[in-house]
Amino acid sequence: MAITYGAIRTSTLRLLDEYSSRGTVQVPSKVADYGFKIQQLVNESIYELASTTAKLPKTILIPHNPVKNTLSDDTSSIKQHLSGVDNSIVLVNAKSTSFEVTYPGVIVLEQSSDGVTYSTIETITVLSSTEGFIEYKRLITPTLATNTIRLRFTGDFVYLFRNHVLYPYSFPSESDVPSHSPWRKVPTPTDFLDFNYAEIRKDARQFVPYSNMIKTPENELFFNNYEPACEILCHYWRKPTLLTFTDVAATDDAMVIDLRDDAALIIAYNAAGTIQNSEESGRGNDYLKKYTEKRMNLISSTASHVSSLSNLYTW
Repeated sequence: MAITYGAIRTSTLRLLDEYSSRGTVQVPSKVADYGFKIQQLVNESIYELASTTAKLPKTILIPHNPVKNTLSDDTSSIKQHLSGVDNSIVLVNAKSTSFEVTYPGVIVLEQSSDGVTYSTIETITVLSSTEGFIEYKRLITPTLATNTIRLRFTGDFVYLFRNHVLYPYSFPSESDVPSHSPWRKVPTPTDFLDFNYAEIRKDARQFVPYSNMIKTPENELFFNNYEPACEILCHYWRKPTLLTFTDVAATDDAMVIDLRDDAALIIAYNAAGTIQNSEESGRGNDYLKKYTEKRMNLISSTASHVSSLSNLYTW
């Protein structure tokens, strides 16, 4: 069964001994103040439970088959540009590029029909307002398919660059050009709350545990970009959908709580205890104690799979 807001509201009012009077259910206007408090407390409880002992599992499947990802293609080591010494890479008929650079970098994309004389396609100047490494991606359209494309790091000052590459492939847009970092960033869903664990499927028909996924302190996820063709199954905990109230009683009461039933059913204890304590300090402690005990006794359906990587931050 699905637990509705109406069921939680009714249970809370009963715990507060405000649901009925002399055998008659109280009309909404008589318990309106309690209703507003319950609305806020229910949403707070939903989020707390989904963040602790009643987490909500979800997965995303990430296909992975990168181009130019062999160790010989690795340019992740930080290079230093010095005044008067340009650094270049070339590729015939290159169609896209990606690189990371710091201020005050000057990067030139050029083409040549004879490999000797180059003409400028674009000059990229890193703005002084930027800090750290900035990633740039470009699509390239050579005048002739036989032209040599050169990516050149130049300028009058010292700066750093890394993860630079020329691809012989085009992509739908500049944002689709693959980063050349040894770590691939997972497209974190909007409902992402926390990382759980990951699995990988390569040539075998089944997924196996995958330990080479990391989570940064900023809650970003990355995995090894040098993995061969595979699928990554990322298991994560999602944010709950909180209730949006319309102040139409029938509509609000019909809203379903976005938690497992066993978790949703204990919300009334937290709401009733908090309301009683707001009216008289300590009066609601028994209900709050019950809520805490019941919350701690909830068993996550995927607890056995929680990976120790959930707090790993290793580059």
